[in-house]
Amino acid sequence: MIGTSDIYALAKLFTLQWRNASAMRASFAIQVFGMAINNGGIMVAWVLFMGAFGTVNGWGAPDVVGMLGVGGLSYGLAYLFCHGAATFAFAIRNGTFDSYLLRPRRLLPLVWRSAFAVPTIGDCVYGTAMIALAVWLSSGTVGTFFMAIALAVPAAMVLVAVSTIINSYSFWFPEDRTTGDMIFRVFITPSMYPVGAFPTVLRVIFTVIIPSILVSGLPWDAARQHAPLLFAASWFAGFAWLGIAALVFRAGLKRYESGGGV
Repeated sequence: MIGTSDIYALAKLFTLQWRNASAMRASFAIQVFGMAINNGGIMVAWVLFMGAFGTVNGWGAPDVVGMLGVGGLSYGLAYLFCHGAATFAFAIRNGTFDSYLLRPRRLLPLVWRSAFAVPTIGDCVYGTAMIALAVWLSSGTVGTFFMAIALAVPAAMVLVAVSTIINSYSFWFPEDRTTGDMIFRVFITPSMYPVGAFPTVLRVIFTVIIPSILVSGLPWDAARQHAPLLFAASWFAGFAWLGIAALVFRAGLKRYESGGGV
């Protein structure tokens, strides 16, 4: 388990990373707002599509905006606080992973917190704004907005878990530099499509086996319907996938051979 001292150390590390990243203010601002604008392009394309062809099994343009908003916010939260989950495969391959093993902290949280990505702040800004826009377009309530924000947290947990599992692949196959990226694309692509676009079989697959829908579609569906069971299921899935990720990481760590990069 993570103790109070570990949480304090990780929070201090995040503060230092934030200060370093924001020291060059112009670059910081460009990266943040550049990412927000980039994400907006995907949303505009979907809104134009929905405007031309109408709803998809009950999912209209406001729902697509809300889904992409939750997806953007969850992505931003995941990699703002745990960007190391998406990058530690590089440390395994180049031998610098050894340095983590010498530190007196819980290993997996330390690995998660080992990297910082400024553009993810733009994802958070974009995601929050799109959720607010979706609530307004659909004549939703303040409760819908805050429920969607709350559900972005377990969605982020799923993202961190999946990234951890994919990067742990390098413990077994450190020379393989492409498979992990391909697997992540397979995972993330369905999260950009409305849940209504998938038949029942694919919905089950993209919820249980490849948890793409848990990142965006299911959280927004729970928020727009004010569905307490879906709310609880989202949080359960977040913790469950983190647990699976921890088991895979520990199994891979047993296979790790020092690269002499200390």
